[in-house]
Amino acid sequence: MTDEEFLKMLGRNVRDRRKELGLTQTKLANRIGTASKENQRSYISKLEAGQRNPGIVLMRHMSEALGVSISSLVGEENRFNLLTKENQAIISTLIDKLLSNQ
Repeated sequence: MTDEEFLKMLGRNVRDRRKELGLTQTKLANRIGTASKENQRSYISKLEAGQRNPGIVLMRHMSEALGVSISSLVGEENRFNLLTKENQAIISTLIDKLLSNQ
């Protein structure tokens, strides 16, 4: 994956989560504290278009504002979350049993 592709994926993930939460770009910018008022919406717009490369501190603020982990914003899937709830429960029970036998 190229840097450009990565930034576009990050932008899509931010946009999708922002929309899930019903936030405008301005409201998200206010939550994460980007620059001046007139630049807030513009920054989020460019980030969502893959035209901004946020630093790690801004990524932390975005993940907190959006209620997700940084890894989910950068597209790393947690394989456990891809399982059905039933299979998650089975695996959790097995892990608990393994840990109790130590």
